[in-house]
Amino acid sequence: LLFAWAFVARTRFIYAAARTAVIAVGFGVAVGLYAGPFNLALDVLLFCAAAVGTLLALRIFESSRRRLYFQELVIRDQTALLEQESVKSEQLILNILPASIAARLRDGEESIADEYPMVSVLFADIVGFTPLASRLDPRGVVGMLSWLFSAFDDLVADRGLEKVKTIGDSYMAVGGLDGDPADQAVRVVGLGLDM
Repeated sequence: LLFAWAFVARTRFIYAAARTAVIAVGFGVAVGLYAGPFNLALDVLLFCAAAVGTLLALRIFESSRRRLYFQELVIRDQTALLEQESVKSEQLILNILPASIAARLRDGEESIADEYPMVSVLFADIVGFTPLASRLDPRGVVGMLSWLFSAFDDLVADRGLEKVKTIGDSYMAVGGLDGDPADQAVRVVGLGLDM
């Protein structure tokens, strides 16, 4: 029963080994002081088998618990990293596509082709970008485009229009996907002037 208690209590191996040593000393004293008519060889054999078996089983059990614990830590870390990467990829998709299209792609829609009877499309391009980019280092080019396109994104959002995509130094936005097409056209012109 004392050995079985190690499993029920989930005792650490080192404590179970110490307890087994104390029990073994007590059992050895009891066997040494026994003056009865019976031979205790079978009792000693059963005691030793129980002690060794229990300690071996506890060692295996503790090793598997530790392995599971470390696996849980790794899984937790990997889950956190996956969530971070998911947020990054979501931001990347939203930088390339309108939110409504990104949501439809996430929902599994493969071929997205909508018809709009009247839209206004704005193409913006940086004049003299190639010579400018040749004078800047890569970080400078990316930083300039990031700053500029973030400002463009804010202007598009303020006017209730849709950003379609950016390619290099080109920026594309559209109006007329919802609402009054004439009003949207005026907003697109205003967006171009603000840019």
